[in-house]
Amino acid sequence: MADSKYNLRAIRERAEQDSDATADPQTSKPISQKTGKPAKQQTGKPVKQKASKPVSQQASVEEAKVNLTVKVPKSHRAYWVAQSRLQDTNLTRVINELLAERFGLPGDP
Repeated sequence: MADSKYNLRAIRERAEQDSDATADPQTSKPISQKTGKPAKQQTGKPVKQKASKPVSQQASVEEAKVNLTVKVPKSHRAYWVAQSRLQDTNLTRVINELLAERFGLPGDP
């Protein structure tokens, strides 16, 4: 009678049927419930990785850019943007030049 309260017998039978239905009888591999095809399983094989470039070629690749944030008065920024446009340049180029001139670049003596 304990089985009838929660209908455990029916639950067990259903679970056994489901486990039988989710395995491919020919290969005994699990079957994907969505596609009905055998599920892809990872093997112990290493993942193919791309070989890194030689050091001589790495130097020719441009380095990733990052943001540099500087707080300045809004009126100053507006003036500097206008001046840079009049001189056919932009603030990024000007700031990079000034920082390189003042502090140099990494790897420079």
